[in-house]
Amino acid sequence: MWVSLGELTAFFSRLNFSLAGWDDEALTAELLLAEAAIKERTNREYDAKEWFESYDGNGRDVLVLDHFPLISLIQLSISGQTINGGITLDENRGMIFLTGGAVFPLGRRNIQVRYRAGFLTIPERIKRACLLLAAISIILGSPDDSDSAGIRSFRVLSYAVTYEGIYARHISEWRNMIEETIEYYRRNLI
Repeated sequence: MWVSLGELTAFFSRLNFSLAGWDDEALTAELLLAEAAIKERTNREYDAKEWFESYDGNGRDVLVLDHFPLISLIQLSISGQTINGGITLDENRGMIFLTGGAVFPLGRRNIQVRYRAGFLTIPERIKRACLLLAAISIILGSPDDSDSAGIRSFRVLSYAVTYEGIYARHISEWRNMIEETIEYYRRNLI
């Protein structure tokens, strides 16, 4: 999990918000749902892991990988031939460049790439967005009527509810922070 239960409970403690109606399992579920929503909205994975993918050759000297940042290129094969040199990597954007005038030959699924991508440490900005998104869901789903009173209509990511309770100003600010983070981490394809 990107955000620990300790971080979540400390956050609510600073707000003087009681989590008495929430058990660890329910709080963990909210954090995992927030992670999933961020991944879905940005259309990317953040946790570092190994990928094996096939791509269509594009006749260009660049191949844009599905996942980034690139941690390491384990193997690149073109039409069954392993490529050991003549490669430059753009780790931040997840791109492989062939050098010396070489191109990825046109073809269907003729490029195979095994690589490791993602963040070894989840960026603080993503962790904060996850925490805030889970916090919004917890406040709006609070079993204590005094915390959740005033719901009318509200939209954050794929959730829509309006909230005018005692945390309405916080939720409005958090929503903006979440949306800015989502926009920042959304992949702009070339």
